[in-house]
Amino acid sequence: TIRLNGGAPVNFTVTPVNTNGVFTNPYFTINAIFTATGPTALMEITNSTTNNSALLVDNFTIAAATAIPVSNADNDGPGSLRQALIAAATTPAFNVLTFAPALSGQTITLLSEITVFDPSGAVIDASALAAGITISGGGNTRIFTVGSNTLISLRKLTLTGGNSPGEGGAILNQGRLSLAGCTLTGNSASDSGGAIKNEAQLQLTQCTLTGNQSGGDGGAILNTFGTSLALTHCTISGNSAAGPCQGVYSDATMIIANCIIAGHSSGTFD
Repeated sequence: TIRLNGGAPVNFTVTPVNTNGVFTNPYFTINAIFTATGPTALMEITNSTTNNSALLVDNFTIAAATAIPVSNADNDGPGSLRQALIAAATTPAFNVLTFAPALSGQTITLLSEITVFDPSGAVIDASALAAGITISGGGNTRIFTVGSNTLISLRKLTLTGGNSPGEGGAILNQGRLSLAGCTLTGNSASDSGGAIKNEAQLQLTQCTLTGNQSGGDGGAILNTFGTSLALTHCTISGNSAAGPCQGVYSDATMIIANCIIAGHSSGTFD
């Protein structure tokens, strides 16, 4: 696992290369997003292997994000969140998307889901808005699909009204996604994962998931086999599902620290 600047731990796996029976150590590249609180940052790496293997940390850099503003609450077009994400994906830089002060307390209602493919990484950050900002699927569409090999972080957002005819009402994650200080409420999926379906790496810190529902398992989160899920200081409560697990349904190992997970009429975990 790796932790940066006191954030939640993120799992990663380094698999040796087998060449004619000789195992060599490959280089493994990992990108991570963290908030800088000073001129230096603490990086912690834990090696959990049982065969006493060595781990070398080499060639790491810290880069400041390039700002891209969101100036209106439109579904698309110049100044919209959708257009800002398109602009971010076309640059090799790491980007932070910020919102104009006039958008504080406003709602962006999407007419179709936003699919994000951005290997360089981006943060959608509403932490400067006193009343935050809401992104809604209007009860008609999923809000975000995070593509494979994509690094993205959501901060201080409210996601509501996401709806999927399959799995993952608000978010389908196939990349490396982190959420901090976000609220996911009133989202639904016809199948499992009322708020989120995770197919890769997912990290939630100080988030609230409540009032989401699914027609299968995981009223809040569906975490699939071979994935990574970390929950830190989160509240998951009052979600519902047609299946036996109304909170978090997971087929993989999870890291849970200092969370409140309660208020479900049937199983919280499976």
